[in-house]
Amino acid sequence: MEHRASEGDKARAGTPDGGVRAPSGTPGGWPGERVCGAWEGVALLQTARSTVAQTTAVVSRMDALARRSIALAEDGEERSHVDEEFIELSQEVSRLAEVCESNGVRLAAGGHASILIRGVRCPAVRLGLEDLRAAALGVDAAQVSVGSVQASRRAVASLQGALSFLQAYGARLASTASRLSHPRWRGPSGDMHGSGVQGNTSASDAVVTARLAGDAIARNAGAASRTQASRIRPSALALLR
Repeated sequence: MEHRASEGDKARAGTPDGGVRAPSGTPGGWPGERVCGAWEGVALLQTARSTVAQTTAVVSRMDALARRSIALAEDGEERSHVDEEFIELSQEVSRLAEVCESNGVRLAAGGHASILIRGVRCPAVRLGLEDLRAAALGVDAAQVSVGSVQASRRAVASLQGALSFLQAYGARLASTASRLSHPRWRGPSGDMHGSGVQGNTSASDAVVTARLAGDAIARNAGAASRTQASRIRPSALALLR
């Protein structure tokens, strides 16, 4: 089964891994692209990976039903029940894609073609987003059916193609997430870069950065108090002697 490349993939033209580095001097994103800092990028990836996992589970169940229906009688009550569940699962695939959204970015229903994740001291990373609705995956009830033995066999082939596609896409998302965990994406104190990207960071990045700064101040204040206490203690002992 063939899957259409996303608009982001088409724009990349020749970069098959789906998580390529964009030129560090890239001033902004391509049409249909979300430009964000590292914190928002991590949140978007987590949401997308969760949806891929859920969609894979649903499509796997559809595959199991299609295989089961091959052995069923052409006209029977059990086949009718299997067909009904199959259609419901197909609708669930599209529903999952439609609700896959983070910070206003539609990640699996054609809302954005790609995301460009930009750091402060490292090259930007661009990831093409895929449409995970049932029709795009080739598992829509209008495309595949378990209404007959022959239809069920064709459905198994389509569902296997969709599962392979989801596995590859999930691997691309995981690879990009792994890049963001690299030490170069983190500052000296361990916080993640991205809050300094001019004009491209979200409000959530700024909030997280402010919290990190507050925590650092609190830690420094605590350390100063402990140091002062350690100096006072010997003085007090000297007086007692």
